[in-house]
Amino acid sequence: MSEKRILIVDDDESVCKLCEDILESEGYVSDSCFTGTDAIRMASARVYDIVLMDLKLPDIEGMVLLMEIKKKNKGASVIIITAYGDMKSVLEAMRAGAHDYLTKPFQQEDLTIAVKRCLDRQSLSNEVNELRKINALYRISKAMSSEMELEKLLRLIMQSAIATLHADSGSLMLVDKNKKTMTIKTSAGMEGKKIESQKIRIGEGISGWVAAKGKPLLLIEDMKDYPQFSSLKIRKEIKSAICVPMKIKDAVTGVLSINNVKSENIYTDDDMKILTILAGDAALAIHNASLLETTREQFTQLKQKIAVKGENRCPKKRKR
Repeated sequence: MSEKRILIVDDDESVCKLCEDILESEGYVSDSCFTGTDAIRMASARVYDIVLMDLKLPDIEGMVLLMEIKKKNKGASVIIITAYGDMKSVLEAMRAGAHDYLTKPFQQEDLTIAVKRCLDRQSLSNEVNELRKINALYRISKAMSSEMELEKLLRLIMQSAIATLHADSGSLMLVDKNKKTMTIKTSAGMEGKKIESQKIRIGEGISGWVAAKGKPLLLIEDMKDYPQFSSLKIRKEIKSAICVPMKIKDAVTGVLSINNVKSENIYTDDDMKILTILAGDAALAIHNASLLETTREQFTQLKQKIAVKGENRCPKKRKR
C-alpha cells in the first residue's frame, strides 16, 4: 500500500502535534503548518491525499484557503477542523468542496474515522472507471450539500440514486431514535403502494439486515444465493437490487435501496460501489440538514419564550 500523506493546517501548535501523533501511529505520513500562506506553499510543492485545516487562521480567510488548496491538490480530500457552534462556516465549506469536518475538541477515534472515510471514498472512486457516473456523483454531492430543507433533501437523494443507476424504484429509510427500527422517509417508482412512514425492525428483512450488519448488499434475480432471505416475499419482477447503509462515523443512520426490473441492466459490484459513495454523501448531508433544522426549532422556541415573558411583564391597565 502506498503511503498516504496528510497536511495539517492549524494555528494551534498543540492541535497539529496531536494530529501528527495520531496519524503517524496509524501509518500515515503527515506535515504541519500554522498559517494559510505556508499551507499554500506546501500544497504547491507536494501532493497530499488529505488536508486537515482550521477555517480560522491569522493570515488568510478560511474559504479562500480552501479554494487555493483545492486548486493546488485537486485530488485531495479536505477535512475542516472547527470550533463548536460554527456550523454556518462548516456548511459553507462543505458546499465549496470540503469532504468532512471535526469539531474541537475531538477524540482520536473521530480523526481516524474521518481520515479512513475520505481514503475509502478515494479508493472507491479510483476503482470505478465509469467517469460519467463519477461526474454525476460530484454534481449530486454539491447539490445535496446546498439543500438544507430536510424533506426536499430526502427527495433529491432518492431521485439522484434512481437517475444515476437507472433504477425503476427505490426507498430511503432513516434509523429511529430508539435505534431498534427504521422509518421509510421517501420512495420512488412504487405508485399505488403507500410505504412512506412504514416501520422496519433493524435485523429483519433485507434492509434490516443491512442496517444491523452495516454492510452493502447486491441481490441478483432469484434468492437462492441468499438463504437468510429465503422466507421473504420478493417482488418477482425485480431482476437485481442494491441495498447500502448510510453511515456517520461508522454508525448506521439509514438505508438506501434501489431496484431494477430489466434483465439487460443487472447491477454489478461497481454499481454497488457507486451507491455506497452516494449514500455516504447523503448521510452527511442529512446530518447537517437535521442539525440546522433543530437549531431553527430551538431558536423559534426561544423567541416564543421571550415574547411570553415580555407580555407577562407588561403592566395591566386599571379599570376606571
